[in-house]
Amino acid sequence: MLSRNEKKYNMIMGIDKDQDSIEVASKVTNAWMLGMDYKVRNTCASVEEYDFRSYNVVINTSCEHMSKDWYNKVTPNQLICIQSSDMVTDDPGWNITNPNESMAEFKSKYPMSQILFEGEKLFDYGHLVYNRLMLIGRL
Repeated sequence: MLSRNEKKYNMIMGIDKDQDSIEVASKVTNAWMLGMDYKVRNTCASVEEYDFRSYNVVINTSCEHMSKDWYNKVTPNQLICIQSSDMVTDDPGWNITNPNESMAEFKSKYPMSQILFEGEKLFDYGHLVYNRLMLIGRL
């Protein structure tokens, strides 16, 4: 986002409950962390407990890996960009705790008063086939 339009964003906050993931994210985003005036911050926290009210945009690219409790903290004026999948797998490494069998189910779990974009993209790896689901809108 910063590489396309740096002036458009005051700050981007990355949140993950896994400290190792935060360390990797900080290495990836280090180019945007210059001195005390850095635009990307990464913090180790639970999104289910985080307060999103001060942010204009909330992006969650892994809804299938967490409960939907975080969604109750989003306010109507915020732009919401969310992704999930219809992946079904017994592999515990994927940690899918909140699956979505279809776009209709995804939309019913995360209702929006205004949908600006909805889309599905098929991923076929031979041994693993699933659709990635995306919604962008407002409560």
